[in-house]
Amino acid sequence: MELVEYRFYLAIDENKAVRISPHYTSLNKKYSKENEQEFFRASLEGKLSLMGAEFDLIASASINSRFHLTVEIFDFYDERWVPYYTGWFNKTDCTLNYAKKKCELKISTLDQYTEVLNKYDN
Repeated sequence: MELVEYRFYLAIDENKAVRISPHYTSLNKKYSKENEQEFFRASLEGKLSLMGAEFDLIASASINSRFHLTVEIFDFYDERWVPYYTGWFNKTDCTLNYAKKKCELKISTLDQYTEVLNKYDN
């Protein structure tokens, strides 16, 4: 069995990122071809959920807030943390369960193609 360690950071709008501990069963980075395009993008496969105080971060944020998620993975060979995945989401992308204080995230990839695709129609 391969040992994998992740670290997660969440930034709201342009504020400093804070370390979070989301709940998940498995995470994998998957590469797939973008719809009607000729390039591949990474996506994060697996469900991430925030509970308790981390749920409150999302629930209390403005509806216009943009969240940036950074995932790092520990490289046991070099004994250092390296970037693994970067994504973003809005509060409206999340499934919020106020009774359980649980927030299920729906993350979009943030990479070199993000800006191009956002302005593609213009």
